[in-house]
Amino acid sequence: MTESILKVEDAVCAFGGLRAVDKCSFDIEAGTITGLIGPNGAGKSTMFNLITDMVPLQGGRIFFDGGRLDGIPPHSVARRGVARTFQIPGELGRMTVLENLAVVPEGQIGEAMFTSVFAPWLVRRQENRIREQAREVLGLLQLTHLEDELAANLSTGQKKLLEIGRALMASPKLVLLDEPAAGVNPTLMRNIAQTIRDLCDERGITWVIVEHDVPLIMEMCDRVIVMAEGKVIAHGTPEEVRNDARVLDAYLGGVAA
Repeated sequence: MTESILKVEDAVCAFGGLRAVDKCSFDIEAGTITGLIGPNGAGKSTMFNLITDMVPLQGGRIFFDGGRLDGIPPHSVARRGVARTFQIPGELGRMTVLENLAVVPEGQIGEAMFTSVFAPWLVRRQENRIREQAREVLGLLQLTHLEDELAANLSTGQKKLLEIGRALMASPKLVLLDEPAAGVNPTLMRNIAQTIRDLCDERGITWVIVEHDVPLIMEMCDRVIVMAEGKVIAHGTPEEVRNDARVLDAYLGGVAA
């Protein structure tokens, strides 16, 4: 059995009297693609916020890659290898697409005054390497032709893809994608889905994807988790979830029909 890279145990998060996440538990196996689906208000994005400590966990525990993840700040979560995107992209609008990617990697020696002044050739060497990495990512996302475009001028769908690119520039072990297909051309999104599969299989990156395009999730994912009213109501292969009566009642009835 594949080892779990992410383990959520009895997670709780409430806003006032509403429990957005209510004793939610699940495991994510390393090197897999998992879909997280459910109706609006099911607690999916809140779960991403709990994993990345954007919202504090009020009960339960979260483990990642053998250690506790809850209770540490978001930047420390990112340094451990967890990257995420958001429903609403947060691009750096006055920077180019290429620059948006190039600023992501940590430990850039050009940020130190001493190196910038006394060893500029080392700075240029590293910057060139990072730019090549960024161009490789743009190629994966079919955005190469836009590398010199200001990020503010991109369409909503292109900004979504740029968010995925920035996540990849962090060299993550786990990527959390929040509604990546929203605003993206369906044909392009299916090409991106194949890229995600290739990165999973070839580089071992684990993916968890919140998405309302249920057919896309069923097509691209190894496992599917279904949430409703803050709880996990089903967890299994796409085929198992598709035929689960609880899922049909809570969410998929119209789609299945």
